[in-house]
Amino acid sequence: MKKLYSILAMLFVSLATLSAQNTVFIGETGYGSLAEAVEAATDGATITIKGDQSFTGNRINITGKTLNFKGEDGAKIIRGDKNKTNLLFLLDKATCKFENLTFDGNNVEGVTQKMIEAKNGSNLTVSDCSFINCSQAVIQVKSNVTLNNVSVTGTLPEGKGAIFVGQNNALTVSGTASYSVEMEKGYNIKQGENLSGSIGIYLSGDVSLWSTIATGGTNISVFKLMNAPEGYSLVVNGNDINIMSIDNAVV
Repeated sequence: MKKLYSILAMLFVSLATLSAQNTVFIGETGYGSLAEAVEAATDGATITIKGDQSFTGNRINITGKTLNFKGEDGAKIIRGDKNKTNLLFLLDKATCKFENLTFDGNNVEGVTQKMIEAKNGSNLTVSDCSFINCSQAVIQVKSNVTLNNVSVTGTLPEGKGAIFVGQNNALTVSGTASYSVEMEKGYNIKQGENLSGSIGIYLSGDVSLWSTIATGGTNISVFKLMNAPEGYSLVVNGNDINIMSIDNAVV
């Protein structure tokens, strides 16, 4: 009997030690990686990330789930492997929120090296997060994305934005912003609540494709044209922000 008690005690100690080493949790259950936690998570679960989480595997596909990712204790998601994965999280018909996290791009180069992509009717919210050491765009917008209190630092290629907008009216920006946006095909973005800070705007293609840059607000001081030809500027037009050419005609 004493031997059995001894074995059980050792088992409990081993489990406690293993849990202490984990940095990803759903409730009180620890997981060895984000991929394992996402696989185990039921719809609506909150995945808590504590400390550093090195990302070395293939991308994590989140399909048809509602998941919340919450950082604690200075949590950081670090791109650790420069060869195996071009994209960290792919949302497909999913609803996800990332909150209170630092994403470290590790200065990985390559045009497809993004952190998160949302597509096919997905809903992505990134709140109180920073992206550091970024050498490429960090989020690809092909569905509904809201950025609230987000900053991006690093050295991106000339003429490229940290946020790539590939669908019209899909990106909402709110809170304190510090990043650049690359916009495709004359698309525009929405202004959310309490917008402040600085958003650089890179326009893809012919500037004449655009009339409206941002809808739903007049806080023009936040936005700056980064690559428009000389003679173009931003103006408030009703409740939107438009591009105006040198002849004062809205394009």
